[in-house]
Amino acid sequence: MLWVPQLMVLMLWRLQLMVLMLWGPQLMVLMLWGPQLMVLILWGPQLMVLMLWGPQLVVLMLWRLLLMVLMLWGLQLMVLMLWGPQLVVLMLWRLLLMVLMLWGPQLMVLMLWGPQLMVLMLWGPQLMVLMLWGPQLMVLMLWGPQLMVLMLWGPQLMVLMLWRPQLMLMVLMLWGPQLMVLMLWGPQLMVLMLWGPQLMVLMLWGPQLM
Repeated sequence: MLWVPQLMVLMLWRLQLMVLMLWGPQLMVLMLWGPQLMVLILWGPQLMVLMLWGPQLVVLMLWRLLLMVLMLWGLQLMVLMLWGPQLVVLMLWRLLLMVLMLWGPQLMVLMLWGPQLMVLMLWGPQLMVLMLWGPQLMVLMLWGPQLMVLMLWGPQLMVLMLWRPQLMLMVLMLWGPQLMVLMLWGPQLMVLMLWGPQLMVLMLWGPQLM
């Protein structure tokens, strides 16, 4: 009764000593490499295979992936390897044909009359004037200053011509053709004097614009 606890402790120590005597080295190994041993027990054969044929297995996995790709897209890859540049050219031609189908007439017009269209967009109203009063423009360029004098002092000259026959003859000799032009195209000449520089540009491209 007095030594029962001590006897229990002694029996436990004796059991531990027996275990240590029988499996001491094994227990030391388990304490040092327990996790590694667990891994070896679970994946030992696989690790052995990897150690022996690791590079070959990597090559095998790559070949397997390549074979899978070839099975899925083999024909497409073969076509690309054989006719790659031609396919690129074909795609470009297809795009060009689509553009031509959509905007073909407009592109043809731009290629043929591009500069003329630019001129028309810039000087449309002046072009209309040029088409309506082309001959009058030529007259204005030849006798512009004289016509200006006649338009400014026409009534005074008419009075002088009536009162002085000699002055009438002198005026007719100096500005006879201009007076005739003024009587025929007076209002038109006034319009043409307002757009002189633009009309000069239009006269350079007259045939194309017509």
